[in-house]
Amino acid sequence: VVNATVKALKPSYRDGVRSLQAIQSVKTNDLGEYRLFGLTPGSYFLSVAPIPSPSIQGGTLTTPSGGGFSIQPLQNILAAGNPIDPRALDNSTEPTIYAPETTDPAAAVAIDLKAGTSYRMPVLRTVRTRSFGVRGQFVDEAGKPAAVTMATLTRANSNEAVRTTLMAQNRDTFEFSGILPGVYELSATIQGGSGEKIGILTVNVGNENVENLRLVLCPVIQVSGRIQ
Repeated sequence: VVNATVKALKPSYRDGVRSLQAIQSVKTNDLGEYRLFGLTPGSYFLSVAPIPSPSIQGGTLTTPSGGGFSIQPLQNILAAGNPIDPRALDNSTEPTIYAPETTDPAAAVAIDLKAGTSYRMPVLRTVRTRSFGVRGQFVDEAGKPAAVTMATLTRANSNEAVRTTLMAQNRDTFEFSGILPGVYELSATIQGGSGEKIGILTVNVGNENVENLRLVLCPVIQVSGRIQ
C-alpha cells in the first residue's frame, strides 16, 4: 500500500479509558515499506491509515489530492462527462488498521521495544469494508438552523479526526460518509457575529446509516477568577 500513514502510538488514560496518541508518523514508500526510528525504549502501538477513499457527501465528490482533498460538485462532473471513481459508489472504505490486525483501537496490542534492538513488524494487511453515513442538522439553543463553517467527526477515546467537512454550502446541515460502526463525537463551532458557539454530540454508528441527528450549538461559557 503506497503512501499509507504509519504511526507509532503511546497510550494515555482518562477516567480509566485508554486512548492512543501519535509519537511519530511516516509514509510508506512505493513498495509499502516504512521505517520508524529514534524511538525510546518502551511499549508502543502501531497504526496504518491508507489514503482515504473518494466519497460522495451532500452532492459533492471528495477525492484525496496531494496532502489534502479536492471537492467537486457532482453536477459539474456529470455535466462534463468525467468518470467517477467506483470506490465512491460502493459504500465501503479502507479503515485504519492497528497491530496485530484490527480496526478497533481498543483491541490493539502493544509492541515492547528494548534498548539497542530493532524490531521487524509482521506484514500488516489493509481491508476494505462496508461503511455508513452520518447525517443531520445544526441548530442553535432556540432550535433554529445554525450555519457553521466546519464540523469534525472523531472516534471516541481518540484525538484523531475520522472526517472533517468544510461547510461551503448547506452550512446548517452535515453529512459524513465512509464511517465504520463504532462510537464517535461530532463537534462544530460558530465564531464571530454574536460570539462563539460550540456543540458536541455522541454518535453511535451500527450497521446502518445514522439519519436526522440534531447538533445543538450553545454560547461558550467563560469562567474567570483569581487565585492567591
